[in-house]
Amino acid sequence: MQIALELYYQDNSIYPPTLLPGETLSSNTITYMETIPYPPTTLDGDCSENENYYTYITSDDQSYYNIHFCIGKSVGNLSPGEVVASPRGLNNWTCGEYLLDYRDEQFYKTVQMGNKCWMAENLNYDDGCGLASFSEDPGQANWCGCYDNNSSSCDIFGKLYQWRAAMKESESEEAQGICPDGWHIPDEDEIDEMIDYVTTNYSDHGCITKSLASQYNWIPCCEGFCTSDICYYGAPGFMPERNNISGLSFMPSGFCDPGETYQELYSYITLWSSSLSYPNAFTFWLHDSGSTEIGYNNGYLSFAFPVRCIR
Repeated sequence: MQIALELYYQDNSIYPPTLLPGETLSSNTITYMETIPYPPTTLDGDCSENENYYTYITSDDQSYYNIHFCIGKSVGNLSPGEVVASPRGLNNWTCGEYLLDYRDEQFYKTVQMGNKCWMAENLNYDDGCGLASFSEDPGQANWCGCYDNNSSSCDIFGKLYQWRAAMKESESEEAQGICPDGWHIPDEDEIDEMIDYVTTNYSDHGCITKSLASQYNWIPCCEGFCTSDICYYGAPGFMPERNNISGLSFMPSGFCDPGETYQELYSYITLWSSSLSYPNAFTFWLHDSGSTEIGYNNGYLSFAFPVRCIR
């Protein structure tokens, strides 16, 4: 299959947008694979039913692909578990490949930060928390949803989670919470380690905010935010093409406050941690106000913020 994909790429300069078992892989008059194979009809070793299929993913520009599947026993140098086929070869899953969430088949970019792997996109999974009522009571704050109840916002920015929805009622640091199996919500120390790592390795002229911020969706600097004619270099909205040298791509996802008012889309992101100091939890935030701000705070549990998972 990988040989067929590489031949397709040589002729078309992109990988195919889809690979569907039983169909033919072709382009124009050229057939690269007569029949795309189906996964095994019986479960392979320890692979679950949800894992027992091929999932094909391409990058946004179709210049890269992943095929995720599961093997239930050692094969050559491959260990049992999730295996990823890509232009780099065939290997067990490693950070830098797409994270496939088998619960709903959504996938997320990942990036290595020191000894931890971080999701490079906000989580967009709903385990039923979207059916919960928004609550101002920090003991009952288990709602999740999209900014301004607009589903297209979730497609871009991921979901907003009240803290108990993010943690799935756990109060333990490094709890899995709403994250996929093997991943967890970072605690205060892990967020500090990430900031230290980025500061040491990716700081752009000392502008840590630009190193962390995505290149897209920030309000352009000096459009109603600057108090002078000078756009501060460190602001994510100024020369956004210089953002994100860390690869973490923090997006201005906004938040929902305890009064159920949505605020700060395109200019602010706060991420939950798993470190609790009731009725607050430690948070990390990034703000573009015409200058550059990065900081920490104790977020009231009834706020709804995005989630990043790590392992």
